[in-house]
Amino acid sequence: MRIFVFWRSAVRCGALFGAVLSMAAAPRDAAAEDWPAVECTTPPVASAAPLAGKVVAGKPVGLFFMTRYLMAFHSLEKATYYFTPAGQVYNNPVDFTPTSLAGLPANARGTYSLAGGQLVMKWADGNTSKASFENPSTNSFSWDMGIFVGMGPFANARQLVGTFEGGNSVSSSSGAAAAVSNLSFRADGSYSGSSASSFTTNTSGSNAHVGSSGEAAGRWALAGWTLTLTDAAGRTTRGVAYPIETNDKTGQVTRFYFNNVAYKRL
Repeated sequence: MRIFVFWRSAVRCGALFGAVLSMAAAPRDAAAEDWPAVECTTPPVASAAPLAGKVVAGKPVGLFFMTRYLMAFHSLEKATYYFTPAGQVYNNPVDFTPTSLAGLPANARGTYSLAGGQLVMKWADGNTSKASFENPSTNSFSWDMGIFVGMGPFANARQLVGTFEGGNSVSSSSGAAAAVSNLSFRADGSYSGSSASSFTTNTSGSNAHVGSSGEAAGRWALAGWTLTLTDAAGRTTRGVAYPIETNDKTGQVTRFYFNNVAYKRL
């Protein structure tokens, strides 16, 4: 029920980045059998359908969810990697249209290959990421201290109906940032929510603390891998979304990933 700030640590360049995302949520309990048909299922911009993540012929193909614990920042890094069969790799795509993929930052798009037991990613900015390709299975592997698990899309939009909460936090000797966000999706295609964030700095013996909070409401749309939120003022937030965990008995999604945040059903 609050606005969050997501802070991502980039280990290879030693930088700490912050990005603010405003969302909204209000609790709602709805049994699956009571859900009417979801009206809002087609976002303003359609996306091409990528492959579900798998390890094929010894190399990753499709979409993978990556987690990596950053000990220096006491934080769990989360990211989406998309490996195409033709050898391209994309980090945190917003959707999968050719225009959107080509428009990603140069350090988030490139090519990949496997050689000598190593997975090599050559980014468009000229940098190369290389590490051992470890523990491959049907749909997972380890690389550069990260765990990659193959993901698939939502079976239908009804799987998202309900209330979810997610957040991120980082801390170091120079400060800390924490954020939490709730999202509530209704079967009539409306959503609501609220979120909050805080940031503390410690420099030269002095401390500073700032925070923010906010609320939003509007319409939501899920089409394939892309979730779009449009608030009452017409502003849109769009990104790749996919289920991380599903209840085997009910088929209900209990965790999903969207815009750098892993959400848990309440």
